[in-house]
Amino acid sequence: MQGEFERNRYKYKRRDYTSGAVRTPAPSSKPAKEPEPEKPEPKIKPARVRKIKIKKNKRKIFLIMIVLVIAVAGFVYYKYESRYRFFPSDIHRQADFSLYYPTQLPAGFNIDKTSIKLNQPGPGQLYVAYYIRFGGKKRLTVSIQKRPKAFDYQSLYNQQFTDTSAFIAADGTGVVGESRFILTTSFVTKKSWLFITAPPGGIDKSQMLLIANSLKKD
Repeated sequence: MQGEFERNRYKYKRRDYTSGAVRTPAPSSKPAKEPEPEKPEPKIKPARVRKIKIKKNKRKIFLIMIVLVIAVAGFVYYKYESRYRFFPSDIHRQADFSLYYPTQLPAGFNIDKTSIKLNQPGPGQLYVAYYIRFGGKKRLTVSIQKRPKAFDYQSLYNQQFTDTSAFIAADGTGVVGESRFILTTSFVTKKSWLFITAPPGGIDKSQMLLIANSLKKD
């Protein structure tokens, strides 16, 4: 009987396990984990505080620029005044009238800038004076004051001046003549009244006219 069993042992065809697994794998009890969706990047909104800071910074820069412009303008104006103006800036600030000086002088004449003074002998009597020196110790005296209101200059010239010659200079008019035997220039503008007086016998009329015709507003 054992021999018959051995014969029947190979009678049935064996299952081929080479093409697949012996047992189909059971489905996993845990579901497959799905990939997490990508989170969108948060939108950065400009904060109100940041806007205020930007505005403040712009305001500071603007103010600094204004200060710099004013400083540069002041420096340029100071350089201009000190280099190109005849009269000192402090006299310009105090005088409430225009100031004048001659740009042409006879040979041997020169303006003494150290003599420029602002004088006030009494209330409302402000005037500026300086000297034009010549011939050693001789000098012409130039004085400028505020033009009086409602004053008749023509009557003054007719009554107190002799041998007059009229002239026009800068923004005014005037005459050169003798007043009480002293050669004198009277020059009137919208705001100012200027006198130039010479010592007796120290200067002739043609020289005075040269000075008077070259008067320039500072």
